[in-house]
Amino acid sequence: MNCQEIFKGKVKIKSKKKLLRALKFDFDFTNYDLEEVMMCNFENLKLCQEEKHELSQTHRQIIKNYQKIDEEYLVKSAKQLTKIINELKHDQIDIEATDAGTFICLAAIFSGKLNIEKDINFHLDSAPINLFKKRFVHNKNAMKSVNVNLNDEQESWLRSFSSLKKAPSFMEIRSTHRIPLAA
Repeated sequence: MNCQEIFKGKVKIKSKKKLLRALKFDFDFTNYDLEEVMMCNFENLKLCQEEKHELSQTHRQIIKNYQKIDEEYLVKSAKQLTKIINELKHDQIDIEATDAGTFICLAAIFSGKLNIEKDINFHLDSAPINLFKKRFVHNKNAMKSVNVNLNDEQESWLRSFSSLKKAPSFMEIRSTHRIPLAA
């Protein structure tokens, strides 16, 4: 598994399955020191025993990078995505993103600045939404104007960690796939 690939890619903007635009992203990936990725540093995630057993050092590196994601770059990218969506002349828009790209989408959604007159569908793969920070949720009701489809890619690092896929209590996710709230 190439951890750095999780933090770079494209958010694809489509209409009627035709690619209209793509927003490239490339978050910095840091290889943290061993002491920063020791198991004791991840107790707050409230993982079940099976998940703790599966949690390798590589997984902890990925999680730590999500926890320390470049917030300025995230906000800038979310604003760019929002601008692209709002300026499109299409009424039906599909957004596809994986891994760290899903955080850009979530930040755009919860900014509350998406055009509510458009039919916007987000297809998010491998989204560790439990790691999404509360400070990026500016409008809890923003989810009422979009549809979110949460999936896991076949080879996703996240497949064994259902706790990380649960929405935190401060985030209301209206999804075509049922996502349980975290305790």
